[in-house]
Amino acid sequence: TWPDLLREEAVWWAEAADAEARRRVGGFLDGLPDQARALDVTVAWVGVLLELPPAALDRLVRACVDVLADRPAGRREAVRHLLDRALAQFPLPQWQRLAALFNAAATPALVDDEPWL
Repeated sequence: TWPDLLREEAVWWAEAADAEARRRVGGFLDGLPDQARALDVTVAWVGVLLELPPAALDRLVRACVDVLADRPAGRREAVRHLLDRALAQFPLPQWQRLAALFNAAATPALVDDEPWL
């Protein structure tokens, strides 16, 4: 299942060297909006992120933001939209926790005087 596959990958990505983690996260995010079940996969990804220990969660959120900063605006918006829709399916405290991490990691290039998520 998606959560099982993503859980295994996320643990590996969180322990990989920075460049390798960004490469793997980038490969995942680049293909995400084009999947037939993109929202389901994104919900599974958010669930996996929320299960990670704080340091691993922070590392993968930062990798996501770093990767997306290098992508075209349309691709960033597509992933951002999926994350926003996926977060809405989680309890408010979990949504707020992850949104706060993404907003804190977002570079000025990704935000226009408003939170990223």
